[in-house]
Amino acid sequence: MYIVVKTSGSVIFRREAVTLGRYGKDGISLARARELCIDTRRAVAAGISPALEKRRGKRKLEEAKCSGEFGGR
Repeated sequence: MYIVVKTSGSVIFRREAVTLGRYGKDGISLARARELCIDTRRAVAAGISPALEKRRGKRKLEEAKCSGEFGGR
């Protein structure tokens, strides 16, 4: 858990944060970010941690890369 202090002075307790994507020409649009936000809220409502799932996905990708490097030799 961590605290976010906004410029307005409000204080928010947060449990985790998820980066949906980078905005801009090489990133995602505002509309796509909204879609991803809705998906993330649904996952949280279903008891799924989007941040944890993202970390697991990255770990699986790294493991697959390592297996591919050693498996092909």
